[in-house]
Parts: sequence; C-alpha cells; structure tokens
Amino acid sequence: MIAEHIGATPSGTLGSDYSLTHVWRGQKRAVDVVFGNVRDQRSLPDAALLASDGRWKLVVDFPFDDAGHPPSDDVLRLNELKRQRVESDTITWLPHFLTASRMDDIGKLVILDYLLTGARFDQYATSLPVNDREPARQQLGNQRDALRSQILLALKQAYGIDAATDDHLGERVTEGHTFVTLAPDLDPHKPSAATFDEAVVTVLGEALDARFPSHPKPDRGRDEIRRAELVAVLELAREAMALGGRIDTVERSRASKVRRVVDAFGVGTLSEVTYVLDQAHFRWHDLFTKTLVNDAQTAGALRGALGSTGMTADAQDLLILAWVALTDRQLLRHGSPMGVPGIGSLANDAMLQDPVLPEQGEWDRALIRAKGLFGIGANEHHLSSSAVQRFGDELLAKVRELDRPSGDLIASLESHNDVLGLLDTSPRLTTARRTQELVSALGDAADQVQRIQVLAEFDLPDELPPLARSLATARSMAAALQGANWQLLNRLPSLSGQAASETLDALRRDAGADQMHVDLAPALSRTADEVTRILVAQEPTPAPKSDKDDRARQQYEEQRRREEEELRRREEAAAERERQLREKEEEIRRRAEQAERRAKERAEQEHSVSVEGVDQLEDLHNKLADELRRPVEGKNLRVDWRWS
Repeated sequence: MIAEHIGATPSGTLGSDYSLTHVWRGQKRAVDVVFGNVRDQRSLPDAALLASDGRWKLVVDFPFDDAGHPPSDDVLRLNELKRQRVESDTITWLPHFLTASRMDDIGKLVILDYLLTGARFDQYATSLPVNDREPARQQLGNQRDALRSQILLALKQAYGIDAATDDHLGERVTEGHTFVTLAPDLDPHKPSAATFDEAVVTVLGEALDARFPSHPKPDRGRDEIRRAELVAVLELAREAMALGGRIDTVERSRASKVRRVVDAFGVGTLSEVTYVLDQAHFRWHDLFTKTLVNDAQTAGALRGALGSTGMTADAQDLLILAWVALTDRQLLRHGSPMGVPGIGSLANDAMLQDPVLPEQGEWDRALIRAKGLFGIGANEHHLSSSAVQRFGDELLAKVRELDRPSGDLIASLESHNDVLGLLDTSPRLTTARRTQELVSALGDAADQVQRIQVLAEFDLPDELPPLARSLATARSMAAALQGANWQLLNRLPSLSGQAASETLDALRRDAGADQMHVDLAPALSRTADEVTRILVAQEPTPAPKSDKDDRARQQYEEQRRREEEELRRREEAAAERERQLREKEEEIRRRAEQAERRAKERAEQEHSVSVEGVDQLEDLHNKLADELRRPVEGKNLRVDWRWS
C-alpha cells in the first residue's frame, strides 16, 4: 500500500526491492527503494542498506516489530553503523508502531484482498445460494474499502504525514528520528506534506539540495527538463555564434521553449526576443578555462569539473558543447574531427583543440567565389571552426557532384572538335577546362581549410558568371553532345554550297561562345534540321520524260516524302537516344552518390573487439580482412589497441 502511494514500482526479484523517480531542479532522478525491518540484520543486511550506482536509496521500515523491540531499536542499529563510519546516500523512514487493533485490521484487509482477487470468491462461496453470492461479494468489497481507508489514515499517522493519535498508534519513534540518514553532513527534517509521495519528494529534494547546492535552479523545478529542451538551447547557441554571438530576433515560441534552460544554466542571456552568447554571459567560462589549464584537454575533464553540481550527463553535454561553440574549439577523437556532436553523443575522451583556420581574407574571398560559382555559403558570415566545417562539407559535396560532369563535358567537346571547330582559345572550351581544373583541385585538397584556401587562391577571371553557368549546365550539356545526331552533323563539313557553309559557320560560332551567352543544345538540334533540309535539296531531281506524265511526277513526290519521313524518324530516334543517355547518366550519378554515402558511413563507424586470448586472434584477423576487402576510397583502415 505504501509503495503504491509513494509511486514505487517493483524492480527486482525480491518482493522488497522497488524503485521510483522524482524530478529535482528539472532533472529526473532514480531512487532505489527497499522495504524491511531496519532492526533485523537478517531481514535487511548491511549491504541492503547501502546505496549503489550513484543512486540514492530510500529504506522504508515497517510500522511493527516483534514483541520487545520498540522503534528505538531501529535507531540504535543506524547509529551503530554511523559509529562504524559507514557512509551511504541512504535515507531511512522510521514509523511509529500501529496498535494491536490496527494490526488486526491489516490482517483482515489481507484476507479480504485475497478473497476478492480473481476467481477466489467463487471458489469459496460454493455453499451460498447463487442469488446470494453477488450481494455477499459487494458486502465484502465495501468492508475492504472501509478497512483500506481506515488503515491508510493510520499509516499516514505512523509515518508522520498526519498528527499522531492514540487510536491508531502505540510505541512511538523519538522526535527527530522519523528520517535518519547514513549520508554525511545531512540531517533530514520531517517534511510538512499532505501525502506520502509529497513527503518522499521533499525529503529526497532536501538531500540533493545539501549534496549539490550549486546545481542550477530552473523555474518549475518539479517539471522535468527534457532532452529536446536542451537540444533547442544548444542549437540556439550554435546559431548565435555563427552570427557573431547575437540573434536580434528570436521567435517568441522558440524563446518560450528555451528561456527556462538559458536562464537557469547560464547559457547566454535572453531578453524579450534578443539572445546574446559571449564569455561574459556564459556562467561556466572561467571554470572551464581553469580546468583546461590544469587538466587534460578533454571533454571528460570538463565533465569532472561539473561533478560537484550533480547535473545529468545531458545537461553537462549542453554546457560543454555550447562552450566549444563559444570559444571556437574543435573536437577530435582518435585524431580525427568529430564534426558537430549532439547531446548524448559527447565521449569523455573527445579532445578540445584550438582551431586551424584560414586567413580572414582567404575566408572572405572563398565565400564570394563559392556564392558566385556554386550557389553555396550564403548563410556563413563569421569565420569560426564550425563555419569552416559546415562550409567545407558543403563545398566538398558540390565538388563531388560536379567532378564527373565537368570532365564529361570537356571529353564530348574535344571528341567532336572536327565539326565544332573549337580552338584552345575558344571561350566555351577555355571555361570548361578552367572549371574542371578548379573542381579537381578542390577535390584533391587534404582538408576543409586547404579546400577553402584553394578556392580563394585559384587563378580565376574576375567575371564568374560564365564559369558558374558552365558548371551548372555541365551535366546537361555533356548529355546533349552525346545524344546529338552526329550521323547528320558529321556530314556538314563535306557539304558544298552557301547554305552548308553558312550553317557550319553558325554552329562553330555558337559552339565557341560561352554557354552563358549561347546554349549549345538548341544549336545542335537546329543544325541537324538544317543539314536534313540541305541534303534533301541536294538530292538529284529525276526529270519526268514529259510534262504530261503525271505518274512520273507522283512517283517523284512520293519518293521525296518517304525520304523526309525517314529523316524525321532518324531525328526522333536521336532525340530518344539523347533522353535515354540523360536518364542513364542521372541513374549512374545517383548510384555513385549512394555508394559514396555508404562508404562515408562505413568510414565513420567505430568497431571495438575485446581479445582475451591468442585463440581469438583468428576472429580479429577475419574481421580486419573483411574490412580491407571493401575499402573506403580515400581512407586508410586504422587499428588501435589498449589493455583494459
């Protein structure tokens, strides 16, 4: 009955082991609960009284004992443990004893609960007439409910919730010993509470207040701060640092969601709608700075500095990651960048390192060029390690997307140069080659900083739009060139006549111009149509023997119609081939991106194998061999070991 009223649920194989959770200063805490006779070492050995795994333990004593053992015997055992310097985060709840009549009532309640559970009543009521059974069941149920209410009232007096009366209580616990603890420097007081669960939460909260006085005190401390709220604050902090440490206008709904955590944990300052994050408004800046001066440069060291606050791991992650963003540090693990870890994924061995950044001038020039060439980087404003990481990742994704199309475009132009008449100085070919060289250089960069420096320093013309247009249309132009009707176009240089000469000159003029000024795909289609008309016009015209010979004229016109239809059919077939080539190219690109994404995921995965003896080396060897059979492009397999 008491377990139900304090919110405890069974947690182990023993019927006396329970657990409960409560919220203290916004943080959910787990508590182990044990019911038993504190005096009796056989019922509750010393080990059963000790807390474990960082959780507090609540020991609830029974409101009765064997004859000759008053409540003071429970206090004596606890005092003896204290004299032996036994320390534990344990609170015992020692009740007054119930009178004999109340104990009789408890015995009756146990019997009634047993009878009215399941089908037992029907088993024991076989001697009653059928019509009398239900009234009897209801009468027993009413008796049980009345007894339960009376016993609950007696228990509330026994455990100090209500004022004690002689009607329900016998031997009493001495004043000041309702709650006795084995925790040092803690003297819990009997709370003023109306219910069992309120009394438990109050006493446990008092214990945590004494143990962790520096823990932040959020508004509505009994309401849990969930991970989603912490994540929202971390996102706000990172966004603010990307904008220079200030967000002038925070949406009111967003401000309402994060305000409780921002104010309580000191992660910046939030006025009505303005959020500011700097060293002066980050409460833990001095603590973290001193810790890294005197300790290892790890997240675990910062987590240790927060240990005296009693914060949960998620709250610690918020403060550490927000400070990393504030001080523009990089997180490394096993020598490799961790990217942007979230709350719940920050490992203790993560190293904090001062960032390696490009020069401000390089950063500004690279952003301008990236916006003009690739349409990326518009949301980046301030140079920081996180901004370099975000921008570098975005730039690398763009490079991988454009690498193959830019090469295919040059190959297609050069393979049909006898018709297109391109020179090394032709704007279209020059632009295509320059962009391909840029994409290749960006792809070869060793890291994000070097990639940004390459973009900033690469020899490019002042006018970027022609290069941007060439990059944006490289895939479609390569497909258009591959799908053009070269069976017709290749005949154009050998055709005679002014029309053929003018058509060839027009095609070469369009082919030489930058894509920004002339779209080559329509020019190829128009030229193929014109070649068709020229070929039809140059076909020898069989003269009819006589103007009166209508049959010969009809045969001649029918022949020309069939030739025109055949040419149209060939053009349609060429257009269909072009469409299929484009679809095939898109499918190849999509598969390549999927393979690259899977390879990246494999490269980021970490594996741990525990080896206890030489006989397990073969299994380890097989796993390493399997990894090497499926290498990740551009990556080496790294193997570490340690004794643990």
